[in-house]
Amino acid sequence: KSNKILLAASDKADLMYKSISAEIASYITNETGKEYVGEDYERILLNMTIGINYLMLDDFENAQVEFKRVNHKLEFIEEKSGKKYQLNLMALYLSAIAHAATGENEYAYVELKKIHKIQAGIPAVGQKLLTLSMELGYEDDFIQWAQLYKVPGIKKTDSALQKELVVV
Repeated sequence: KSNKILLAASDKADLMYKSISAEIASYITNETGKEYVGEDYERILLNMTIGINYLMLDDFENAQVEFKRVNHKLEFIEEKSGKKYQLNLMALYLSAIAHAATGENEYAYVELKKIHKIQAGIPAVGQKLLTLSMELGYEDDFIQWAQLYKVPGIKKTDSALQKELVVV
């Protein structure tokens, strides 16, 4: 039931963009005649809330959709307004969790790599990159992540997949 309400609010928010003529009319008369359209961050937070709600309901596929929608909206807002935004790291991370929960480790890995590209050095991301690169058989990537995230005992010449990785 909660997602029904949130989705309705999200749909309405998507339809509400500032009308230039309404803005001019409200400037000339007064602001009480114009409908509140919300700020960009409010639209993004609404989709984040819906995605988290889906995660809590173990509806991982719909959670993935909502987290992807967050970053699509950011791209749209950037294009429409000219404001500069980067991808939402939390949406990427939660999308990776949702993908991993459904066994889509390749997609989870791609999302985590996007996070690393935007902001390298986040320990939880590094740990998941190490684990997934090992599980997926990406030996070169595993060695790269092990070096970047300073896992002791891993060298470029090591056969990474023959080692056991324990990250605490």
